Amino acid sequence: MSEGRSRLLPYLAFAALGLIWGASFLFIKLGVQAMNPTVLVLIRSGSGAIALAVIMRAMGRPLVGPNWKSRIAPFTFMAV
Repeated sequence: MSEGRSRLLPYLAFAALGLIWGASFLFIKLGVQAMNPTVLVLIRSGSGAIALAVIMRAMGRPLVGPNWKSRIAPFTFMAV
């Protein structure tokens, strides 16, 4: 990789991250106009969980860790 290209790559990655993050707010605004906010949150959370499960499987990592039971209560409280 050339010197100029390797210096430009972090800036391009940062710009792409900003576009992806910012587009999320646009899609939320459009989605809330078309459906109930509760349904929108359920769809976003579910699709995120499915995407992470697919990535974990592709990487060969287990979906559930050895101490998953100790994490149920804290994550349940955060979800409420």
